[in-house]
Amino acid sequence: MDQNIIRNLLRRAKKGDDDAFADLDEFYFDSDETKPYDRKARRCFAIGMKRGSTRAPYMLAKLYIRGGDEKDLQLCPALFRLSIAQGHGFVWNHLGYCYQEGIGTPKNVDTAYDCYMKAAAYGCASGFLYAAHVCMFDKKEFDKAIRLYEKAAENGSAMAAYSLASLYEMSNDIPHDAEKCIRWYRRAAELGKSNTDYEIGSLYAEGAIVQKDMEKAVQYYRQGVAAGCDDCMTALAVCLLNGDGTEQDEAEALRLLKQAANMGNPDALEELQKLKRDVGDGVNPTAK
Repeated sequence: MDQNIIRNLLRRAKKGDDDAFADLDEFYFDSDETKPYDRKARRCFAIGMKRGSTRAPYMLAKLYIRGGDEKDLQLCPALFRLSIAQGHGFVWNHLGYCYQEGIGTPKNVDTAYDCYMKAAAYGCASGFLYAAHVCMFDKKEFDKAIRLYEKAAENGSAMAAYSLASLYEMSNDIPHDAEKCIRWYRRAAELGKSNTDYEIGSLYAEGAIVQKDMEKAVQYYRQGVAAGCDDCMTALAVCLLNGDGTEQDEAEALRLLKQAANMGNPDALEELQKLKRDVGDGVNPTAK
């Protein structure tokens, strides 16, 4: 991460530059690498708020949620409301999170739901997604949750499509449905969600809600490998080792396991360790 970029944006934020706050919002809270700047950011965001930035209250509240004390957290709902009042309707999602988790305010899932739906009305598909989560897991209104997930997916949320697929595959609260499960996994892939080839391949490999078909599983694993999915590399390697759904190919299996292990996949590393125990020192789990 370019430290000069962070410092420059913080300087601009201190002057009340809303564009600087918008640029910081794109990456600042997505990584722990920025945490060393949090003390400076706290000062810059507070001064930027005094100098008129409409995004500053929202960013300051997010900073408090990441690392503030109880006194800081008590301020978060008011700070989010201030940015909402200044025209940032997407911040309804963050206020909803405060009510859902009881941050700076008593926990209230009905109010959280209302906030998320206000964010959706502002144009945030994620509002539908979070409202669906509340209905599914807090309010236990399953039919309503499904409709909201579908609405979020229709508005471009890959996570909503992925959530629907997962529910149709594994939920104890709605009937399992293999056709809908696969359809929503595919839709999630179209919307940019990775790893869906692995999920569909595993459906066919496990045979829990569809008829087991290792050849189809291997087909999806190969698609995932072509897209760079380390889980698919590991799963395909296991199939190649056992000749399950494809011809046995230990050399290719070993290559895939090493590639996945080098990408940080723990299952691949475990498989390599098992191979090393079985065949001796001819297998180096960390070799490229």
